Amino acid sequence: PLADGTPLHQLVRLAFSQRRKMVRSTVGRVVGMERIEAALTAIGVPLTVRPEELSLDQFLKILGQIIE
Repeated sequence: PLADGTPLHQLVRLAFSQRRKMVRSTVGRVVGMERIEAALTAIGVPLTVRPEELSLDQFLKILGQIIE
């Protein structure tokens, strides 16, 4: 699921694109702040979460919420 160019790969790459930034900040620039905040809230993680704190399963759930 992390093959180059897949939506999951793009999300993970975007989340890690800037060191020590919150997922909300990096992903929100592209998908919209309201959308990423809603996705993070829906999967039960804090809005201040950093990408290194998320599991692959959580990234999959975020992706599911974003592309819904």
